[in-house]
Amino acid sequence: MPLTSAGTVERALSVFRRLRTSIVRRFLLLNRLEELDSKRRLYKVSPSPDDIARCQVERFNRMWQRAHREIPFYDHWRREHALPERIGRLRELLEFPPLTKDDIQQNETLIFQNARGGGEIFTGGSTGKPVRFPFSPVDARTAYVDIYVGRSWYDVRPLDDAMVFWGHQHLFGAGLRGTLAEYRRRVLDRLLNIQRVSAYDMSASTVARHVSTVCRSDPQVIVGYTSCVYKLARHMVDEGVTCGTNRRLKAVVVTAETVTGSDVELIQEAFGVPLVVEYGLAEAGVIAYSQGDPSNLRVFWDSVIATSDEDDVLLVTTIGDRDFPLVNYRTDDVIDATEEIAGSILGMRSVLGRKRDVLRMALTDGTEVEVNGLLLMHVVKGYRHVFSMQFEQKGPAEVRISVVSDRELDCEELKRYVLGVVRGEHGEVAESCLEVAQVEAVRRTPAGKEVLVYAPEAEGRWAGSSDA
Repeated sequence: MPLTSAGTVERALSVFRRLRTSIVRRFLLLNRLEELDSKRRLYKVSPSPDDIARCQVERFNRMWQRAHREIPFYDHWRREHALPERIGRLRELLEFPPLTKDDIQQNETLIFQNARGGGEIFTGGSTGKPVRFPFSPVDARTAYVDIYVGRSWYDVRPLDDAMVFWGHQHLFGAGLRGTLAEYRRRVLDRLLNIQRVSAYDMSASTVARHVSTVCRSDPQVIVGYTSCVYKLARHMVDEGVTCGTNRRLKAVVVTAETVTGSDVELIQEAFGVPLVVEYGLAEAGVIAYSQGDPSNLRVFWDSVIATSDEDDVLLVTTIGDRDFPLVNYRTDDVIDATEEIAGSILGMRSVLGRKRDVLRMALTDGTEVEVNGLLLMHVVKGYRHVFSMQFEQKGPAEVRISVVSDRELDCEELKRYVLGVVRGEHGEVAESCLEVAQVEAVRRTPAGKEVLVYAPEAEGRWAGSSDA
């Protein structure tokens, strides 16, 4: 039977897609795919703890030799702190001074003096001033490989159809240069089978439209900030929306923001596939991916040495190929480690967010208590039809909770609900110290990410969209 015109077109499109995939693999991703295959084999072997420790020491010494010989900042850093030229065991790295964002800001000239790649990347600073780091195509390649090692644990492969909720349009810049950068991004997305959706507009009024787009596009993987994906799932569960039974979706990857147990339950209920946690920093690359269970974060030990201080704050040393390596870099993120060798962390149960995400509230007797922002988030997320929330320290012991919903909420009822739970944990919290308000949208970082506790110095986390 002769093909119909529609069948001919479909066949031609299929041939075109296969040809495009072949060209992209051969000319755009060849080196990355070779490195990815090599690294996947490494992680399948499951080296012994002694082998991992030996590998990390060797990789650190190789990196450190180049760093203090070729990067003026690290030559200065080594001499200022009398650091050794090499280490013999992992625990010696714990004696290196923590490198902070303030150190990066104060030594910016030395850091960029011999930068190889010519690019840069920004993160939020503790003072509200952006912190610049050197960045090169080598850094992007390393991040890409680590990302797809983690995603391969869920059968997600390079060039799978991906829908990415992304919030870094501001990095393109202004003028002709910004226009060209954005055009290049669109071309690469088309080649790499990526559909990018803006994370800047995730108001309740647009969530339903985004859910329709997800169902219509039928992606093989969804990647987005935790808050974005949570809103999609909240709408789907509350409204009984499903995307059909013949979907290709393999996994939903959440990143950039804290993930709670209630997030996991809701998102997996809505999408019916595993929730995958990706953790990293723009300046350090991908640090860990969840494997099997969202609370089983596995550190990419051949790219990063992860340690922690006495407050359980994560410090990272990048030992992969990066333009500007980080040595004992203080992340400000509190972690719950589950596995380590000689101080080097291999597994984490969770990343709890910044140590300073704590709010002060007044008790009726005039004293004050510290309330973790995560507790408040758990409480508010238990309230139906809440899409977003944000907490702000309004006074010495006064807290404002801002919530977003697709319908009008009874804020006084929500306030009583929150107070009831908090009082069960911390005693008789004064009613006057808490304000609850419904808003159109919570405030975000320039990258489009929501922060749990709003403050001028609030900083973002890894965007997890280095697909190109």
